Amino acid sequence: MITKVKVASSEFKQAESGGYVDGEVRKQEILFVYIELGEERPYRGNNKDDPSTRYRYFLGCQVRYATTPQKREKGDFELILRCQAVVIYC
Repeated sequence: MITKVKVASSEFKQAESGGYVDGEVRKQEILFVYIELGEERPYRGNNKDDPSTRYRYFLGCQVRYATTPQKREKGDFELILRCQAVVIYC
């Protein structure tokens, strides 16, 4: 499964293999994540992609989930998933 994460434009630009980003997973609720990025690979879009949105794809990421931005900032995570595929977008 691929995790799609909304990030700020500045985070999107600075993202690189081996780096990290803060963002939000938006499903039924918003979860706040800290991601240790794995290796960047070419993003292959699909027909559901918004043409005005930019996307990047990373493999082998560690994704840490928090329920509030304050918990994320303190490093108080409810769930940590390793070896995840992540698409960041802005």
